Amino acid sequence: RIEPIIDKNIYERSFASYAGNSLSGSNILIVSNLAETLLTVEIAEQLDAENCYFKMALNAAPDTFEDKLHIALGDMLGPFDHIINVFDFSAYENEDLAVWGYQILQKECNFLFAHKREASICTIIRINTDSSVKVISESCALVNMLKGLGPVLANHKIICNGVCSDETVDNKTIMAAAVFMLSKYGKILTGEVIELGGK
Repeated sequence: RIEPIIDKNIYERSFASYAGNSLSGSNILIVSNLAETLLTVEIAEQLDAENCYFKMALNAAPDTFEDKLHIALGDMLGPFDHIINVFDFSAYENEDLAVWGYQILQKECNFLFAHKREASICTIIRINTDSSVKVISESCALVNMLKGLGPVLANHKIICNGVCSDETVDNKTIMAAAVFMLSKYGKILTGEVIELGGK
């Protein structure tokens, strides 16, 4: 039986935190398939409220991702503790998005296996309400993949959760949900995906 990784630490109260202040002092990597993520401002604001350090690896692709990861690590003190993926599939029509997402997650897990004893990953999946059937089906496949990876990765002390949303949800809400799923609360859930919006 798989036991969730429960965080029993008592953290200082912070009313600005959606993580119960459990991410304070953490190193967080933000990964996006876009050259500039639409969540940039909200990411900075929320992670500043969480008292986190973060770097971005934008325009990510499986064949160049390891190089981007090591560049992002750069002057950070210690390895990344957590990863937030921002996979925006609203502009994609002709790619196998589920395979693409799996390859990125695989490389992230390999990095975390090598550098951390415990870590968490939250993957934000963004689509539009008028996205094609292909994009919607690929995003659903990736959601199910995250749910399946959750209990498997928990055996390796890695928590894998997600947030799926469309353009009807404001960026601040999406980021707050992602931070929640990345935190001590996400450790209890393990393999869950919060679905926001109309889809």
